[in-house]
Amino acid sequence: MDYTSINYYGVRMDKKVTIILVAVIAIIVIAAAAVLLLNNNNGGGNTDPEPTDIGCKLRVYGNANMDNYLDQKDLDYIQQIIDGKVVWDRNNYPLADADGDFYITDADYKLVQKFLKGQSCTMYYMDWDNQRSSIEYPLTNVLNGGYGIHSMFSTGLDMGIILGIYDKFTYMSNGDIGPSDMDTKLYPNVDKMGVFNDMRLTSDHYETFINEKIKVTMGDKRWYDSTFLNAVENNYSKYNLQVIKLPQNRAIGDITWEDTMITLGVMCNLQDKSAPYIEYLEKVEKKIAEAMEKSSAGTKTYMMPYTAPGYDLNPMYVDARGTGTTLMADVITIEKLPLKSAVSVQTADGFDAVEAETIISYNPDVLIISSFGYASSKTMTEKQYTDHFNEIAKIFRTIGYKKPIYGIAFENCSMAGPAFILTLASKIWPGSFSESEAWDLMFEYYDKFTNYDGTLDDLKKSKFAVWQYSA
Repeated sequence: MDYTSINYYGVRMDKKVTIILVAVIAIIVIAAAAVLLLNNNNGGGNTDPEPTDIGCKLRVYGNANMDNYLDQKDLDYIQQIIDGKVVWDRNNYPLADADGDFYITDADYKLVQKFLKGQSCTMYYMDWDNQRSSIEYPLTNVLNGGYGIHSMFSTGLDMGIILGIYDKFTYMSNGDIGPSDMDTKLYPNVDKMGVFNDMRLTSDHYETFINEKIKVTMGDKRWYDSTFLNAVENNYSKYNLQVIKLPQNRAIGDITWEDTMITLGVMCNLQDKSAPYIEYLEKVEKKIAEAMEKSSAGTKTYMMPYTAPGYDLNPMYVDARGTGTTLMADVITIEKLPLKSAVSVQTADGFDAVEAETIISYNPDVLIISSFGYASSKTMTEKQYTDHFNEIAKIFRTIGYKKPIYGIAFENCSMAGPAFILTLASKIWPGSFSESEAWDLMFEYYDKFTNYDGTLDDLKKSKFAVWQYSA
């Protein structure tokens, strides 16, 4: 069908009556599309903001029906709009516009067909600013010829393991933990990866990306300096470095590492590898919903002291939802359960130094201590974790807090977060969540999606487990 017969809302127009109008619109559309394409290289984006709450984790344009998969259903939905059977609601289905021309046409249908066939083309996605950014699809083709991926955190390596492209990760940033500190049983050959010793990437690092043949970089927005992104933008035609503008360890608004994982699976044309992870997430969410529907316990309040070996223990930091848009992984993960912070407003990043007495003055139903140590570290032992946790918990018991105290390893909260929260739930709501079922689901995650080679009993005694203070 000729795309000029479809208006902005996907409604069929009478050509005989509107031929002059159509011609004018066509000229405007072509001009607008040209401007849009100029703004849609890998470093740019459409200046008109897209709807922010899209209600799905797959943020690729072409995901017309707004679920978590790119498939025939999207083609069917686009065809319905083209045929005039459905009116396109851009606010609720913004991702239907696969090619970014603000119209739903045969071009969108054909582009999604290319995606499903794995054919090389430009793919647009909604980035961390809810702007339209692009990548060369599929990313696996970009990595041919010995090119690699840079990840700021181990979270990216976890994604690589799930997608079967772990060997493509050749560089990592050295922040609180670097490749040389990581457990090679969980991350084979990680100690041989290249390292950026600076967390923040600036234009000074750009030449290293070229020299080291890095074609894809992924991390958190706060660590990409504008000078680096400008260098990418200005040199994109010479060295098409792909910046995946989606978060790794920090949520931006409602966008989390789960969105990144699922979107990356489509970008790499590896949905067959990401689909089991989606199914696992859905299984955990279903268990939580079913348990709470049958339970009369209801939502509980929590406070989350956030600390690490070597930190001052009083005052200590409290992590919570803040006034800004960036949220830490432990907050997002914990609140998958019916838990609500006992404090409503914190600083923009969520960290405030608070005395222990002040923390318990809020009288939360539970304390959940988030220990900032890395479970993937080959030097951080389980005993170091538990000793540190018990030391903090004892402070709260000493000053009179008598309610339950639990501990989690902060790093476990992002990709592996859904794996441990059911074990935490079985401790907080023992009558609603089955502990054995929770452990089985946790083991399923580590057995299926990681290089963990221990048994279920090993897992229960590992750094990945949830601790409960009982002294």
